[in-house]
Amino acid sequence: MSRHWGIRAGLGMALVVGGPAAGWAGDRNGDYAIVGYGSYACSSLSQDIDAGVANWVAGYLTAINQLYDGVYDLKGDQDLDGVVDWIYSYCSSHPNDGVATAASAFVKVQASSQRREP
Repeated sequence: MSRHWGIRAGLGMALVVGGPAAGWAGDRNGDYAIVGYGSYACSSLSQDIDAGVANWVAGYLTAINQLYDGVYDLKGDQDLDGVVDWIYSYCSSHPNDGVATAASAFVKVQASSQRREP
């Protein structure tokens, strides 16, 4: 697996979470493939995969930042560890959801407080 797989996975997810074109939201039924650590169930998270989840989330957020018009840094003042902690916290409350769902929830929460260009 290439070291850039997280970015590609994140880009694909960003397109379905709320990219600039509504037509990018999966197939005609709204279904889409979730690739990499985003496909993991929240209940399967462990310290053994923290680095993989963090890399996937970093790629996901990079794609969100690139694709959302006028957004510089959707995560705001949090560092990546803070975002991953948020994802894990979400997952502990929603063990039947997936990591991609948790990341999408983070994006929705942060969307109202987007950090615009510096």
